[in-house]
Amino acid sequence: YLTKPYTREELLRVVHTRLKKSDEIKERHEESLNELRERIIRHLPHELRTPLNGIIGYGQLLMDFPDSVSHQELSGVGRTIFESGMRLLRLIQNYLLYIQLITDQRDEVIDYQLNQPEQLCRDKVMEIASRYQRIQDLVLKTEHCKVALRESDFLKIVEEIADNAFKFSPSGTPVRITCKMMDGKFHLNVEDSGRGISAADIQRIGAYMQFDRDFYEQQGSGLGLIIVKKLVELYKGELQINSKQGIGTQITLSLPA
Repeated sequence: YLTKPYTREELLRVVHTRLKKSDEIKERHEESLNELRERIIRHLPHELRTPLNGIIGYGQLLMDFPDSVSHQELSGVGRTIFESGMRLLRLIQNYLLYIQLITDQRDEVIDYQLNQPEQLCRDKVMEIASRYQRIQDLVLKTEHCKVALRESDFLKIVEEIADNAFKFSPSGTPVRITCKMMDGKFHLNVEDSGRGISAADIQRIGAYMQFDRDFYEQQGSGLGLIIVKKLVELYKGELQINSKQGIGTQITLSLPA
């Protein structure tokens, strides 16, 4: 705002300042896009090839040398093909969901209502713990809840947070997951004893961001946390990440009931 009277020079200076701020915003946006492009170029091809190699390799083995695989080995071959296919499917689904979220292509949020999200949470978490063969590490506490969320989005949030907790913590350490109502809102808390995330990296959470990937060579596209963050924001919820390197990570989210 300019108050009268003002000079020609004052008007031009204000216009110049606004244009400069606009240019700075565009520049930061372009830097973010370039960073995202670089991450996609670096990591997405690897994430696509890895499960495809398992599918193609074992498929070719069965096609060219069917008699070389015993009846006992066949189950293991099938499991590898299935797990590779599921990993590829999840990557594609996450990529498509992320594109929808950043381009506002999701359906308008209406009055969704889940009356027993604790059971959905329990089933999904048990499935993930079994996948990592860590049922004994799971400490799960749930109570009767309700949440204003589409079921598929709720399951995606639980899947990504729980999967990260098991993936980035050593076997034999507890993964604690709690679903409860508090202050009239649904709360989900997931805590692990993994390597943790630095405060700087928490601030930098974004698509295809994998912390210390070159050192640890972990699997995954890095889309999980940013998808959770955007889904929680979509439903007017809150997400909090507390982590200490070498000690573990605690992720807490609240959503309208």
